[in-house]
Amino acid sequence: MARLQGKIEWFDEVKGFGLIKYDENEVFVHHSSIKTKSSNYKILDPEEEIEFELGTDKNGRQCAQNVTGWEGKQLKFELSSNNNPKKKTKKHNKFKNTQNFEPSHTAADANILIGNPKKKTYDRTFGSNDIALVSGLFDDEGDVYQKLLDEINSVGLENEDLWKLWHGDSHFIADDHLEWKEACPTFNMVIDKISRYFNMQPKSTRLNWYENSDHWKPFHHDAAAIKPHIAKKQNITVGVSFGAERDIAFEHSETKAVISFPLEDGTIYAFGNDVNSGWKHGIPQLAPEKSNNDGRISIIAWGWSESQAEEKNKVLLA
Repeated sequence: MARLQGKIEWFDEVKGFGLIKYDENEVFVHHSSIKTKSSNYKILDPEEEIEFELGTDKNGRQCAQNVTGWEGKQLKFELSSNNNPKKKTKKHNKFKNTQNFEPSHTAADANILIGNPKKKTYDRTFGSNDIALVSGLFDDEGDVYQKLLDEINSVGLENEDLWKLWHGDSHFIADDHLEWKEACPTFNMVIDKISRYFNMQPKSTRLNWYENSDHWKPFHHDAAAIKPHIAKKQNITVGVSFGAERDIAFEHSETKAVISFPLEDGTIYAFGNDVNSGWKHGIPQLAPEKSNNDGRISIIAWGWSESQAEEKNKVLLA
């Protein structure tokens, strides 16, 4: 390949790229294209005379390659390094804001997606590593919290029988073994609506009651992550939050990194089985200075999403 001669028009030492001018033309140059035996950070000085070859990068854009000094001479940064290597190393061995220029097609640990409440159903393919958030699906969301409490407290069961402290006594659940769900039309309306929206077959449901800000939910996996027989019939978790705003938080099982989202009244969150196995989730307790007596109810449905199962099979077969 023919070698061309040119001069450096400008070069950004921090970002590691610049421009070469040759024969009234200009071409991009990246520090990785500078050929040298020096182990120091590679730079080019303005007006420095160089030789190079024309090539293209992975995106088909023209760029300089195999950049060396003019007629085999050392580049200025090489001469400076040889004369005073300690000083040069101190000046140019800086932390680079980009460590890898190679594109990555690796799937994300979790995809955060926003559902459209104006659509009858969730209009995306629900993936196993997706977390979906939907706000505004319930028209009367401001009244649902109180309706649920009124209906469940009117079924004729004693409070001590109906409400059970759960998950290390961190909050209440309405006892799933008692027959109260049939007498709560609002609860059944919520389950029906979220099942239709996510095209899900509900297999199990629950009502959690956070009586005040002291109530919370420790990080945990849902049963499908640790019980194979449950995983065969449950691959999606859908929750709805009514009443006081609280955060839903996810803790990565390996790195312990935590992400969280505020759940306003009526907000829905849903996640697939890879999120359930790769992340724990919970409802953090509010800090003491934010303590209040506002209550929250969450309705949870664990079920089967055929579209997620089909998407998972596509990935496995690819």
